[in-house]
Amino acid sequence: MELGDLPALANFRAAEEAFVPFDGQHDIEQGRHAQPLGRSAGHNVAADLFGADMVPFSPFDPCGTTLDLGAAGALVCQGWDRQVAMTGQEAKKIKVLVNTQMIYPPVDDVAALFKMADYRYSPMA
Repeated sequence: MELGDLPALANFRAAEEAFVPFDGQHDIEQGRHAQPLGRSAGHNVAADLFGADMVPFSPFDPCGTTLDLGAAGALVCQGWDRQVAMTGQEAKKIKVLVNTQMIYPPVDDVAALFKMADYRYSPMA
């Protein structure tokens, strides 16, 4: 039996593929939208249980990419067409911030954890 065969659960399927089209134009890898997808899926499960409105999945905007280049620093790109926004050691600071803080939920601050779990949250705000 596939998840799609279970009508009640099909609405909450996060992704079965490594790349998932979400708007008919862009495919993004699972890791890029794991947090916002989890937020909307979690909200929608609770909304379905309590008869509340569901929300559509919405990825972080702007879409950003960071690439560590070792001693050369890093590369930061923005947008679906990956326009270079920053390079070198300045970009490395962003890459370190993403890898050490932005992708991890706070574990010692309940209010911050609930804020980050809200489907409307964006780390860019």
